[in-house]
Amino acid sequence: MIWLLWCSLVILAIGFLLRLSARSSANALGLDGQVIAGTGGDADLFVSDAYGLVGKPDYVTDQDGELVPIERKSRSIKGRPFEGEILQLAAYGLLIEERFGKPVSRGVLQYQNASVDIALDEQLRSKLLTAISALKDAQCLSDVGRDHHHPARCRACGYRQTCPDTLA
Repeated sequence: MIWLLWCSLVILAIGFLLRLSARSSANALGLDGQVIAGTGGDADLFVSDAYGLVGKPDYVTDQDGELVPIERKSRSIKGRPFEGEILQLAAYGLLIEERFGKPVSRGVLQYQNASVDIALDEQLRSKLLTAISALKDAQCLSDVGRDHHHPARCRACGYRQTCPDTLA
């Protein structure tokens, strides 16, 4: 009987320490809530067969029962986030909803100089689903042209050596 009580206390202590560690790591990263998923080496890949999406959010936090994806960006922001960054965050919202079975109503884009809260509402979901559909339609095309005018994006692209439209 004492052995069972001892084991229960040890399990409770381990659980408390793990929770404290998750909360302190979130604070160290400047995140609110408890980190429940992240991009560490052992991070799970989030997969949605329903939407044809695969990804790893930088962080997923539990903020008083609300799951919030957080995507960290290496650049500073001037003005608004890029549409692709917002759609990426929205895709992570869908992946998290499917994984945890809970609705995700907002996410955070965290830049070097600021954090931007993004509402993951029905309008954004509709825009994301339209983009997913367009990507699926484009998969059968033999040639897809460049959709931007930024040489830096071309320099970072894995297809720049074979792309006829490259700006690099």
